[in-house]
Amino acid sequence: MNIRSLLVAVLSVGGSASFLVPSASAQNDDSHPGAAVYQSDCAICHGGGNARAPRLGILQAMSAADLAYALSEGSMAEQGSVLSTEDRATVIEYLAATEVNHEAWIADIQCTADRRLVDLNGPAAMRTAGVQITASRMISAEAAGLSKSDMEDLELAWALAFPGVTTLRAAPVIVGSTVFYSAVNTRKVLALDAETGCIKWVYDSPTPLRSSVSIAELGDTGRETLFFG
Repeated sequence: MNIRSLLVAVLSVGGSASFLVPSASAQNDDSHPGAAVYQSDCAICHGGGNARAPRLGILQAMSAADLAYALSEGSMAEQGSVLSTEDRATVIEYLAATEVNHEAWIADIQCTADRRLVDLNGPAAMRTAGVQITASRMISAEAAGLSKSDMEDLELAWALAFPGVTTLRAAPVIVGSTVFYSAVNTRKVLALDAETGCIKWVYDSPTPLRSSVSIAELGDTGRETLFFG
Protein backbone atom coordinates (compact mmCIF):
# COMPACT_ATOMS: atom_id res chain seq x y z
CA MET A 1 0.00 0.00 0.00
CA ASN A 2 1.15 3.54 -0.72
CA ILE A 3 1.81 5.05 2.71
CA ARG A 4 1.38 8.54 1.27
CA SER A 5 -2.21 7.77 0.37
CA LEU A 6 -2.77 6.24 3.78
CA LEU A 7 -1.60 9.30 5.68
CA VAL A 8 -3.63 11.73 3.61
CA ALA A 9 -6.71 9.54 4.01
CA VAL A 10 -6.40 9.72 7.79
CA LEU A 11 -6.37 13.50 7.67
CA SER A 12 -9.40 13.47 5.43
CA VAL A 13 -11.44 11.32 7.79
CA GLY A 14 -10.82 13.60 10.72
CA GLY A 15 -11.20 16.86 8.89
CA SER A 16 -14.08 16.49 6.46
CA ALA A 17 -17.65 17.09 7.48
CA SER A 18 -20.87 17.83 5.66
CA PHE A 19 -23.56 19.79 7.52
CA LEU A 20 -27.23 19.26 6.87
CA VAL A 21 -29.46 22.29 6.36
CA PRO A 22 -31.76 22.40 9.41
CA SER A 23 -35.45 21.81 8.99
CA ALA A 24 -37.32 25.09 8.58
CA SER A 25 -40.69 23.81 9.78
CA ALA A 26 -40.06 24.34 13.50
CA GLN A 27 -36.72 26.12 13.73
CA ASN A 28 -37.90 29.31 12.04
CA ASP A 29 -41.28 29.32 13.75
CA ASP A 30 -41.15 31.56 16.83
CA SER A 31 -44.73 30.57 17.61
CA HIS A 32 -43.70 26.94 18.13
CA PRO A 33 -44.08 26.05 21.84
CA GLY A 34 -40.49 24.83 21.89
CA ALA A 35 -39.28 28.35 21.12
CA ALA A 36 -40.68 29.60 24.42
CA VAL A 37 -39.04 26.73 26.31
CA TYR A 38 -35.71 27.49 24.65
CA GLN A 39 -35.93 31.19 25.52
CA SER A 40 -36.89 30.58 29.15
CA ASP A 41 -34.62 27.63 29.97
CA CYS A 42 -31.82 27.41 27.39
CA ALA A 43 -31.03 30.80 25.85
CA ILE A 44 -29.37 32.19 28.98
CA CYS A 45 -26.38 29.91 28.28
CA HIS A 46 -26.72 28.93 24.63
CA GLY A 47 -27.45 32.51 23.62
CA GLY A 48 -23.99 33.63 24.70
CA GLY A 49 -24.13 33.68 28.48
CA ASN A 50 -21.80 30.69 28.78
CA ALA A 51 -18.73 30.69 26.55
CA ARG A 52 -18.53 26.88 26.64
CA ALA A 53 -22.15 26.26 25.68
CA PRO A 54 -22.76 25.55 21.97
CA ARG A 55 -24.67 28.31 20.24
CA LEU A 56 -28.16 27.96 18.80
CA GLY A 57 -26.88 27.20 15.31
CA ILE A 58 -24.97 24.17 16.59
CA LEU A 59 -28.00 22.90 18.51
CA GLN A 60 -30.11 23.29 15.37
CA ALA A 61 -27.73 21.00 13.47
CA MET A 62 -28.09 18.19 16.02
CA SER A 63 -30.43 15.26 15.59
CA ALA A 64 -33.47 14.73 17.80
CA ALA A 65 -31.87 11.56 19.18
CA ASP A 66 -28.70 13.39 20.25
CA LEU A 67 -30.66 16.25 21.82
CA ALA A 68 -32.83 13.77 23.71
CA TYR A 69 -29.76 11.91 24.97
CA ALA A 70 -28.07 15.14 26.07
CA LEU A 71 -31.15 16.19 28.06
CA SER A 72 -31.78 12.80 29.66
CA GLU A 73 -28.40 11.08 30.15
CA GLY A 74 -25.73 13.33 28.68
CA SER A 75 -24.09 16.65 29.50
CA MET A 76 -27.43 18.47 29.93
CA ALA A 77 -29.15 15.85 32.09
CA GLU A 78 -29.24 18.15 35.14
CA GLN A 79 -30.88 20.94 33.16
CA GLY A 80 -33.19 18.49 31.41
CA SER A 81 -34.36 17.06 34.72
CA VAL A 82 -36.17 20.30 35.61
CA LEU A 83 -38.16 20.27 32.37
CA SER A 84 -41.44 18.46 32.09
CA THR A 85 -41.70 15.59 29.63
CA GLU A 86 -43.79 17.83 27.37
CA ASP A 87 -41.31 20.72 27.50
CA ARG A 88 -38.38 18.43 26.68
CA ALA A 89 -40.26 17.03 23.71
CA THR A 90 -41.27 20.43 22.36
CA VAL A 91 -37.83 22.03 22.70
CA ILE A 92 -36.26 19.02 20.96
CA GLU A 93 -38.81 19.30 18.16
CA TYR A 94 -38.08 23.02 17.88
CA LEU A 95 -34.30 22.59 17.75
CA ALA A 96 -33.71 19.32 15.91
CA ALA A 97 -32.35 19.20 12.39
CA THR A 98 -33.84 17.06 9.67
CA GLU A 99 -32.97 13.43 10.34
CA VAL A 100 -30.26 11.87 8.21
CA ASN A 101 -30.55 8.36 6.82
CA HIS A 102 -27.01 7.22 7.61
CA GLU A 103 -27.71 3.73 6.32
CA ALA A 104 -28.33 5.12 2.84
CA TRP A 105 -25.00 6.91 2.35
CA ILE A 106 -23.11 4.09 4.06
CA ALA A 107 -24.65 1.57 1.67
CA ASP A 108 -23.56 3.72 -1.27
CA ILE A 109 -19.88 3.48 -0.35
CA GLN A 110 -19.60 -0.05 1.00
CA CYS A 111 -16.58 -2.00 -0.17
CA THR A 112 -16.93 -4.75 -2.70
CA ALA A 113 -16.62 -8.25 -1.25
CA ASP A 114 -12.94 -8.55 -2.17
CA ARG A 115 -12.01 -5.48 -0.05
CA ARG A 116 -13.95 -6.27 3.15
CA LEU A 117 -11.31 -8.36 4.92
CA VAL A 118 -10.27 -6.95 8.31
CA ASP A 119 -7.10 -8.44 9.79
CA LEU A 120 -6.36 -7.20 13.32
CA ASN A 121 -3.07 -9.10 13.29
CA GLY A 122 -1.61 -6.86 10.60
CA PRO A 123 0.96 -4.14 11.35
CA ALA A 124 -0.56 -1.29 13.39
CA ALA A 125 0.58 2.14 12.21
CA MET A 126 -1.61 3.88 14.81
CA ARG A 127 -2.86 1.96 17.86
CA THR A 128 -4.56 4.76 19.79
CA ALA A 129 -5.44 8.46 19.65
CA GLY A 130 -1.89 9.32 20.68
CA VAL A 131 -0.55 7.12 17.85
CA GLN A 132 1.22 4.79 20.29
CA ILE A 133 0.31 3.66 23.80
CA THR A 134 2.68 6.33 25.19
CA ALA A 135 0.57 9.04 23.48
CA SER A 136 3.63 10.45 21.73
CA ARG A 137 1.47 11.54 18.76
CA MET A 138 4.44 10.87 16.51
CA ILE A 139 4.99 8.37 13.72
CA SER A 140 8.64 7.71 13.00
CA ALA A 141 9.97 8.30 9.51
CA GLU A 142 10.80 4.61 9.31
CA ALA A 143 7.25 3.54 10.18
CA ALA A 144 5.69 6.11 7.85
CA GLY A 145 8.08 5.54 4.98
CA LEU A 146 8.24 9.31 4.57
CA SER A 147 10.77 12.06 5.04
CA LYS A 148 10.13 15.76 5.60
CA SER A 149 10.98 16.48 1.98
CA ASP A 150 8.16 14.15 0.87
CA MET A 151 5.47 16.23 2.57
CA GLU A 152 5.15 18.82 -0.17
CA ASP A 153 4.40 16.08 -2.70
CA LEU A 154 1.48 14.48 -0.83
CA GLU A 155 -1.83 14.35 -2.69
CA LEU A 156 -5.35 13.75 -1.47
CA ALA A 157 -6.24 10.07 -1.77
CA TRP A 158 -9.87 10.25 -0.64
CA ALA A 159 -12.17 12.20 1.66
CA LEU A 160 -15.18 11.14 3.69
CA ALA A 161 -18.00 13.46 4.76
CA PHE A 162 -20.60 12.72 7.44
CA PRO A 163 -24.01 14.25 6.58
CA GLY A 164 -25.75 15.99 9.46
CA VAL A 165 -22.82 15.62 11.85
CA THR A 166 -21.84 18.63 13.97
CA THR A 167 -18.81 17.16 15.73
CA LEU A 168 -15.83 15.09 14.60
CA ARG A 169 -13.41 14.81 17.50
CA ALA A 170 -12.07 11.26 17.33
CA ALA A 171 -8.74 10.06 15.98
CA PRO A 172 -8.42 6.97 13.78
CA VAL A 173 -6.63 3.70 14.38
CA ILE A 174 -4.81 2.07 11.47
CA VAL A 175 -4.19 -1.66 11.38
CA GLY A 176 -2.93 -3.20 8.18
CA SER A 177 -5.20 -2.07 5.35
CA THR A 178 -8.01 -0.88 7.65
CA VAL A 179 -8.74 2.51 9.22
CA PHE A 180 -11.05 2.30 12.24
CA TYR A 181 -12.91 5.51 13.02
CA SER A 182 -15.43 6.45 15.71
CA ALA A 183 -17.85 8.84 14.00
CA VAL A 184 -19.17 10.07 17.32
CA ASN A 185 -22.47 11.77 16.50
CA THR A 186 -23.51 9.08 14.03
CA ARG A 187 -23.24 6.48 16.84
CA LYS A 188 -21.20 4.33 14.49
CA VAL A 189 -17.70 2.89 14.37
CA LEU A 190 -16.53 2.44 10.80
CA ALA A 191 -13.91 0.12 9.37
CA LEU A 192 -12.62 1.83 6.23
CA ASP A 193 -10.39 0.54 3.48
CA ALA A 194 -7.22 2.61 3.81
CA GLU A 195 -6.55 2.69 0.09
CA THR A 196 -9.98 3.67 -1.24
CA GLY A 197 -12.02 4.90 1.75
CA CYS A 198 -14.85 2.42 1.13
CA ILE A 199 -16.59 1.00 4.20
CA LYS A 200 -15.79 -2.59 5.20
CA TRP A 201 -18.18 -2.85 8.13
CA VAL A 202 -20.11 -0.72 10.60
CA TYR A 203 -20.82 -1.11 14.31
CA ASP A 204 -23.99 0.63 15.56
CA SER A 205 -23.82 1.94 19.13
CA PRO A 206 -27.05 2.39 21.13
CA THR A 207 -25.71 5.68 22.56
CA PRO A 208 -23.55 8.55 21.24
CA LEU A 209 -19.83 7.80 21.16
CA ARG A 210 -17.32 10.07 22.89
CA SER A 211 -13.94 8.40 22.48
CA SER A 212 -11.51 7.49 19.76
CA VAL A 213 -10.84 3.85 18.98
CA SER A 214 -7.82 2.08 20.48
CA ILE A 215 -6.50 -1.40 19.77
CA ALA A 216 -4.75 -3.59 22.34
CA GLU A 217 -4.52 -7.18 23.48
CA LEU A 218 -7.49 -8.34 25.55
CA GLY A 219 -6.04 -9.41 28.90
CA ASP A 220 -3.83 -12.47 28.55
CA THR A 221 -5.82 -13.90 25.65
CA GLY A 222 -3.42 -12.56 23.05
CA ARG A 223 -6.41 -11.39 21.00
CA GLU A 224 -6.15 -7.96 19.42
CA THR A 225 -9.32 -6.07 20.36
CA LEU A 226 -10.85 -2.68 19.52
CA PHE A 227 -11.89 -0.50 22.47
CA PHE A 228 -14.16 2.55 22.30
CA GLY A 229 -17.00 4.16 24.19
